[in-house]
Amino acid sequence: MKLNLYILLACMVLFSCTPEPLPSPCKLPDCSDTIKSQFNTFELMWQKSLRSDNEYTPNSKLTFASPYVCIQYDYTGNEKVLFINKEDTTSTRWTNPGSGGFVDRFYQPQLGIILVAYRAIYAGHDAASMEQITTVPNNLQFFAQNRLIGENVYANLRDYQNKINYIYRFNLFTREKSIDYEISDSECPECKIIIIYPPTLVVTQNGDSLLNYKRHFSKIDGESITEIETYKLRNGNKSLIWRSNDRKAFIGTIGTCLYQGISVGINNPIYAIDVYTGKIVWEQPNNVKGSDWYTIVEPVLIDNKIYLTSSGRFYVVNADNGVVEYESDVIYSSSTESKLTYF
Repeated sequence: MKLNLYILLACMVLFSCTPEPLPSPCKLPDCSDTIKSQFNTFELMWQKSLRSDNEYTPNSKLTFASPYVCIQYDYTGNEKVLFINKEDTTSTRWTNPGSGGFVDRFYQPQLGIILVAYRAIYAGHDAASMEQITTVPNNLQFFAQNRLIGENVYANLRDYQNKINYIYRFNLFTREKSIDYEISDSECPECKIIIIYPPTLVVTQNGDSLLNYKRHFSKIDGESITEIETYKLRNGNKSLIWRSNDRKAFIGTIGTCLYQGISVGINNPIYAIDVYTGKIVWEQPNNVKGSDWYTIVEPVLIDNKIYLTSSGRFYVVNADNGVVEYESDVIYSSSTESKLTYF
């Protein structure tokens, strides 16, 4: 009897205790940094193995060209492009008629897929219609830095004989070639490497078109300098509006998106750049699990939310302040899986 009373008393004491609250996971007082799981509308449509024949390793970059998803693969020989139909997952392949691989790939609505090889540019809406549309000038070749802006491909070319780096502009419709920017090795005799990147285009909410260039100087003594230049386009002419030595100021590139006159950069910290001055507007540290932010694909902006994938996870970032509002579990592991996942 006494034993039963002791057990009853112990239970009453146990259940009458108020549990000590757990420590808050928040870093900010208002808990605005807490990641809440609230997005569950993505539906997995299909996954397609990319290693079924064990003959290739696919390029991680995807190009969407209705009704296809396109990837490059098999860089060991003449590189190929796989056109995968998004509806039925059937696929066709196109092989580079030149030697080596492709250095870049774009989609242009009127011409379809644009493929930049080492010495030529090809275009077509599918594997059967691909054709060569232009070539590089003599003694030059394309590098892995190119941009499609409107009907022009801006390409980084090197003249090794005269030691000059160029940005060439190739019009895909008129086939006209012209020099957009150039820099000679003589501008930095103490440099061992000079790189100029093709411009990025930013169209502001005011309707202004801004071209953003990045120049990189690597000196013999180990010093490295980055210079950013932004020009405003008007009536076919461009005028310099600001310069910066802050690498974050390279607006319009992958991992950034334009929002209400600022360029939001996805990094750690997440930051915002005023596109008219090149100055930092705000910075926001993040505490996400995939904190390296590698393999970032092009962010998508809807209202004031930025949607992106990185490190195999899906993220939602508030464009007003850089707060990460959602981080998914790992959707895929790029180091162990080789599948094309379509949502």
